[in-house]
Amino acid sequence: MLWLTLGVILGFAWHWLLVWSGKRSLRISWLTWLLIILAVVAALSGAQNFVGLMEEYEEHAAWRMIPVYGIQTLIPAALALLLLRRGLKKDTSPSAATRAVA
Repeated sequence: MLWLTLGVILGFAWHWLLVWSGKRSLRISWLTWLLIILAVVAALSGAQNFVGLMEEYEEHAAWRMIPVYGIQTLIPAALALLLLRRGLKKDTSPSAATRAVA
């Protein structure tokens, strides 16, 4: 049931990202997509590792692996968000033609 729930949540998140970027006419580069996918895969493998270790009654090991997978998730996610933010700033900044007219 865990994987079904996570799949539905990821499907909604993926759809929202596509719709959101389409509404803003934001072109997301291949590198940003790659970083997002790496962050999601790291988060899912961390969740699977945590659940598996807790089911085997290895609570200490499960809690010690959270920072390991957390760092592996946060680094590509932060880089992807920075690239998205940079893309948003480029799209919202006035172009040279509109600055020359004003």
